[in-house]
Amino acid sequence: MAAKGGLYGCQDPACWRRVRDLHWAVVEAKGSERKGLAGLEKWYQEELPAALAGRKEKHLTQGEVVKLMQWKLTRGKFRPRLQQLVATNSQETVERCTRKAFQLLPDVAAAITELSQLKAIGPATASVDKEKDWTPHQVEMCLWAWAVAQKLCPALLQTLCLGEEEAGEDARATKKQKTK
Repeated sequence: MAAKGGLYGCQDPACWRRVRDLHWAVVEAKGSERKGLAGLEKWYQEELPAALAGRKEKHLTQGEVVKLMQWKLTRGKFRPRLQQLVATNSQETVERCTRKAFQLLPDVAAAITELSQLKAIGPATASVDKEKDWTPHQVEMCLWAWAVAQKLCPALLQTLCLGEEEAGEDARATKKQKTK
């Protein structure tokens, strides 16, 4: 059962797994208001990791960094200037910085510092993590799915982790916000 603070305060791993399992349903719900999200999410979650795994030396291309920014902005707050700015990074600079950042891992702080040299890439974008099991990336996916589901499809969460009383409170709060 989730704590009063929502998923972040929940210590039940089964609850976190159930929220992670809702990820694609939440992407679909969010995609109804943000066109192209489902395709970008599939690219980010499945195609990009496969492309990286197939490279002798891991790196991103300039096109992949541009698409990564598009994915990020489609999921969250849209900032068109960031999309334009990230596109100004040259292919050589992107490959050099991303190759070095991958080589610096597992020193995440050093890798983020390296990636932050690219225009429009700050710590939030630079720290996108693609490892297996429970990683910062998996936690981020769950917290994003939880937050978006609370706004767009709270019924998905009602029987998931919350007790009936808490689920009702969350649904009423969401409905109240929408009527404002």
